[in-house]
Amino acid sequence: MPDHLDPDELAALALGPADPGVPGPSPGDHLRTCARCRTELRHLREVVRTARGITVDDLLVEAPASLWESVTARLAEADAPAPAGAPAEVRRPLVGLAPARTAGGTVHTRDGPAGGRQVVLATTGLPDTGGYYAVWLMDRAHRERVALGALRPDGTAALATPAGVDLAAHPLVDVSEQDHDGDPAHSGRSVLRGDLGH
Repeated sequence: MPDHLDPDELAALALGPADPGVPGPSPGDHLRTCARCRTELRHLREVVRTARGITVDDLLVEAPASLWESVTARLAEADAPAPAGAPAEVRRPLVGLAPARTAGGTVHTRDGPAGGRQVVLATTGLPDTGGYYAVWLMDRAHRERVALGALRPDGTAALATPAGVDLAAHPLVDVSEQDHDGDPAHSGRSVLRGDLGH
């Protein structure tokens, strides 16, 4: 006698006889003594019961034409070339600094909805913090910092650059870990840095 029932035998037992007048396969004493086969048969019967319980209400319905038109329009917008003279939205890497070396992400600039430029970040791997993460523009000498705002809880942000701030003079993006202590100054704990390439 085999150690366990053949998968085909278990499937036939789960499905039951195709013709009610024809008896199904006989497993003998095996199922009474083999917990593994009983468990497998129980799982297969649950699948069969679920499949046989499907009704018309469970079937997928075709999406309305308006949905596909909306998706197509959005994809066309995303693929459309930038207008002549518009700055390219080149995504540049954000690099994790100690102790957040495993963190990373991308940063780029784009036209803001109300004019001006936005700095757009998408980060990953930042450790949980009891505070928040702030975003700054910085000069290459690391002496001047311009506060932009905070990352969202999901690690993303689209932050307007303040009027009069020259991105060419502040081409670095710095992300710092901040405490909820009411002090808006940079904490000195930078965790990500990137270069806008300006």
